[in-house]
Amino acid sequence: MQQDSLRQLAHDLNAMPTGQFVSYILAVITWFGGVGIVFHRHRSRVGADSTWPALRHFNSREWLTLVALLSIAIALGAIGLSFQRR
Repeated sequence: MQQDSLRQLAHDLNAMPTGQFVSYILAVITWFGGVGIVFHRHRSRVGADSTWPALRHFNSREWLTLVALLSIAIALGAIGLSFQRR
């Protein structure tokens, strides 16, 4: 069963236009990479050792950065949706 799922995933990725694939990859990198950087900078700012920082201690710059990252990731996903399948 798992091999069938992997084959279906490989088929779907192969059928995806290159521009769509690239924009989706950029959206994922933007979101996860950016959030990781924001969390790292937050932890170094407050001196916390926890892996998951308390969101209530975020300052306005960190919140605005997260909103900007989310907006960029959604825009890249929307660009990916605009491509037609082969």
